[in-house]
Amino acid sequence: MANFANRRFELKRKSENGHLFENFVYLLLREKIKPPATVHFYRTKDQAEVDFVVNRGKNVEAIEVKFRELAEPKVSRSLRHFMDRYSPARTKVIHVGKKFEKELDGLKVEFVPWWELMRGATDCLGRCDGGVLTGVVSIKMELLFIN
Repeated sequence: MANFANRRFELKRKSENGHLFENFVYLLLREKIKPPATVHFYRTKDQAEVDFVVNRGKNVEAIEVKFRELAEPKVSRSLRHFMDRYSPARTKVIHVGKKFEKELDGLKVEFVPWWELMRGATDCLGRCDGGVLTGVVSIKMELLFIN
């Protein structure tokens, strides 16, 4: 963080933005999801993966993260595989576009703008007044959009 504050931090490759954005979403999920629920990563032997799976005991939630604006609700092959196999209670795709929904074989997929997840995390903590979490989030977002 000190290097970033002193403008000595540069992203070497644009491909790093997606990984940073995924990490940012993970930090928000950690603030929002409380025990006994747990957050996991899902990958098959065939390399199909879902960024986050929230285990809530009797049900699971699938969360996919995309660092781009989705013009239309499109579900990746990996996420569709997970949905077919586990029928998650909720499925979300966090992205930088607008909110919309899609139904696949009776399962709803919510396409959620990243800022809604951020708002949910601050609401969950009861900090909408520029508290600690809000400060951390604004620093992280500046870091994400460096060219």
